Amino acid sequence: NFILSYQDIKKTSDLNLRWELIQDEIIKRKYGIHKIPVFFGSNYSQTDILSEIFLWISLQFEYIQRDNTFDNIYPFKNSLHGFFNLNPKIPYASIWIDILDKKISDYYNKIQPENSSNIFIVNSHDIDFLPKSNFNSFFRLFKNYIISIIKLKDKNYSKQLKKLFFKNFPSYSKLFDNIEILLKLENENNIKGIYNFLIEDSHIKDGNYTYKDEIFKSSVKKCIENGFEVGLHGSYSTSDIKGKLTDELGILKSEGIEINGVRQHWLRFNYNHYFNEVNENKIKYDMTIGFNETNGFRSGLAAAYPLYDFENETNFKFLEFPLVLMENTLFYEDKEKFNWYEKTEKILDNTYSFGSGGVSILWHDSAFQGTNFPFEFIELYKKIIQDKRFEFTDGKTVYNHFKPLYENNKIELN
Repeated sequence: NFILSYQDIKKTSDLNLRWELIQDEIIKRKYGIHKIPVFFGSNYSQTDILSEIFLWISLQFEYIQRDNTFDNIYPFKNSLHGFFNLNPKIPYASIWIDILDKKISDYYNKIQPENSSNIFIVNSHDIDFLPKSNFNSFFRLFKNYIISIIKLKDKNYSKQLKKLFFKNFPSYSKLFDNIEILLKLENENNIKGIYNFLIEDSHIKDGNYTYKDEIFKSSVKKCIENGFEVGLHGSYSTSDIKGKLTDELGILKSEGIEINGVRQHWLRFNYNHYFNEVNENKIKYDMTIGFNETNGFRSGLAAAYPLYDFENETNFKFLEFPLVLMENTLFYEDKEKFNWYEKTEKILDNTYSFGSGGVSILWHDSAFQGTNFPFEFIELYKKIIQDKRFEFTDGKTVYNHFKPLYENNKIELN
């Protein structure tokens, strides 16, 4: 009885939210909810289900606001979740896909298969700071200490940073030399990942290093020699200047560094040109679609998928690995540390429930010696990567897994 189509919307007021009871007991138990938000159709049985899915995974609601730049950082309040006060920890598009799949399975008298193997998660690290000098490292630690007092007002974290000051005096560079520590930890746990590097420091919100620095070259070399993938962390101003992402990719290519995946610094991008540039450069995957202010499923989907190209009314030819979990948003959501693992577990459980995989998580390398976040984040990361339901790996592996699945369904990818 479900309608299969999709609808165009021009402005935010075109959408009206209502809640409907989910009628399938299996799906209710699977996700632990009994109601679902509905935007199209007059009642549950007449829901325009493809429009519901398309609204989420295409980021259509954000796209129609694209000229309200928000400094190219789309705030949570302007997302579909924030505008309609929806829980970002619930993958609503995934649930609609499950509802549709169940309807089709029931119609054809099929049994839905259970998860038969581990689910891929892209394990990613954005490298925002490298220890170029002892003074550089001292200043970074001092700045974080001041921020912990004035902005965060976190006494425990301030004490942690103060102890690091005195314990490591007068040499601070080793405190920020985290890549080798992280590589060792991941090799010991038999997992892989992708390390995303910035290549310039032209903006105050960029990192402190460039591709010309010896520490950049040696850090990239360490990652590659250990069998880990290297990605581009697009600099802050790539969102403002069309063609700048292409220039940065060209620089890395000239340095002999193969790039398959990208993520924008600060998750900052411009709908009018960013995804086109990713597509035109034949990048295989992007990991930018996530929230700065909270964790969860920004596109409503707990899976890898190709984003929609509104201009050409087709899919882009790269895969999006939605960013669903990042340590600093956990910190800002709950500085008292009461529910860090519970919030993490909810997202991982819903990722597993959908059973597809291909989302990404982000732990900055600076989380691993206590200079940027409380020490508890180290143990939390260790706990996450030991979850045997998932295979934590690099983006290239996940892309190679999904590409034939999509191309078998006539969806062409780079």
